[in-house]
Amino acid sequence: MTAPPPGGLRIEHRAAAPGRLVIALVGDLDYDTAEQLGEDVVTALDTPGLTALALDCAALEGCDSMGLAVLLQVRRHTDRAGVRLTLERPPDSLRRLLGLTGTSAHFGVEPM
Repeated sequence: MTAPPPGGLRIEHRAAAPGRLVIALVGDLDYDTAEQLGEDVVTALDTPGLTALALDCAALEGCDSMGLAVLLQVRRHTDRAGVRLTLERPPDSLRRLLGLTGTSAHFGVEPM
C-alpha cells in the first residue's frame, strides 16, 4: 500500500467473496475528497450481483463533517440498492465522531 497524496484520499477496491466488495480508504475523508468517495460508491453499486459493500477504514487518517455527510449519503445509496454496508476497522477518531454525532447506529459501530 502506498501513501496517499498529502491531504488526499486514495480509494482501493478489493474483491472479496462473490457479491461482496471492499473499498479501502487511505488518507483523509474531508471537504476536498468526500465527493470522490460518493462517486466511487455510486459506480460500485452498479456492479452486477453486489449484495455487500464494506468500507475498510483502518488507514483512514481523518474525517470531517463533509466526510461524515458522504458516509451518511453512502448509507442511503446502499439502502436504496439493497446492498448491506459495513464500516470495517474504524479508527478511534471515526468512532468518536460517529458517537458524538449520534450516527454510530447507522453503521453498526460502537461509539467511544
